Amino acid sequence: HSRKATSERCQQSGDIYGAGLLKWNIEIQNLID
Repeated sequence: HSRKATSERCQQSGDIYGAGLLKWNIEIQNLID
């Protein structure tokens, strides 16, 4: 039970991290342009 909850939490933080990277990449592209 707790192991599943932990993996879900890790995946959720991973999604937040991925979204942050995506936003950062877009901002960098805007600076380059």
